[in-house]
Amino acid sequence: MVTDVRLEAAVRTWRSRFVANGVYAGEVDALLARIGRWEDWCPAWHGRGRWYAARAAEADAAGRRRTGRDAWRQASLLAHFGKYLFLHDRAAYEAAHRDAVEWYRRAAPRFDPPAVPLAIPFEGEGLAAYLRLPRPGAPVAVLVPGLDSVKEELHAYSDDLVARGVATLALDGPGQGESERRLPLEPAFERVMAAVVELLARLDGVDGRRVAVVGVSVGGYLALRAALVGPPVRAVAALGGFAHYPDEWPVQPALSRLAFTVRTHSSDEAEAGRRAEAFSLLGVVDRIACPVLVLEGGRDGHRNRPGSLSALGAGRFERLYYPEGGHVCNNVSPLYRPRVADWVASRLA
Repeated sequence: MVTDVRLEAAVRTWRSRFVANGVYAGEVDALLARIGRWEDWCPAWHGRGRWYAARAAEADAAGRRRTGRDAWRQASLLAHFGKYLFLHDRAAYEAAHRDAVEWYRRAAPRFDPPAVPLAIPFEGEGLAAYLRLPRPGAPVAVLVPGLDSVKEELHAYSDDLVARGVATLALDGPGQGESERRLPLEPAFERVMAAVVELLARLDGVDGRRVAVVGVSVGGYLALRAALVGPPVRAVAALGGFAHYPDEWPVQPALSRLAFTVRTHSSDEAEAGRRAEAFSLLGVVDRIACPVLVLEGGRDGHRNRPGSLSALGAGRFERLYYPEGGHVCNNVSPLYRPRVADWVASRLA
């Protein structure tokens, strides 16, 4: 029986997320079965990632580039999910993070279409991103991670969109992924989106006048803030998310509270709680003029909080609801992801 509450949460709630985003189901089950305490989480996942990296290097040496590509991506996902909430051990966290970034980078040129690295200028820094372009002149969906996700994790979302002729720009915003150490999580994400829009307007090959934003979990909130830049943002899909983070803060799990504290560059949870006040759509949601699609699961506690996204946008936001769905509906991802991709593609047509 699992007695560590942190590990129990992982076993109970996260498996569907791992599988939905590309980790082989057999690997997930084998890892969850043999990890006995939370302290072993990152070493086990990162270690298995190293095993796949070795297989990828072997495949590359033998000229089996597709096999190598798939193994590099698997290695990256395993390292990412090993470290993504393992913030109490910064040395292990940073080592796994570096490998997750590097291993995906090795796979990136071999995807169809390739994932091309970009840097988006913002506050004197370059926000790391990957662009995938299915055809010249394609509209663009900007993919925004959540509190504990990164651009590399959003590859499966990208696959659905590029298959429909929509380019994707997956980025690490402030406080996320490669930007985590350099910049704090940004509540006014429209500032970040303004920099993205400026880049897209001068980027060859894409139609920077037709842009959608797709955000996952906390990224759903960020995506809605991104819509405040107005045109050329023509649609927003908020997959999970919240309207007013102060409603979420008191009931967040310990690991999520620690993640928010670290990624807002707060000194402690008290400061993080004060910073949570800025993460709100109250008073600004009426300025969102483009179509909005909100994904909700009936088993996601976020849906029932005061000021939920569907309540805040009642009569204005479209709603995609799965009563059996958990947070971000990862447990029903084959049902909702094609519908979201179809919706985004139709709004950008």
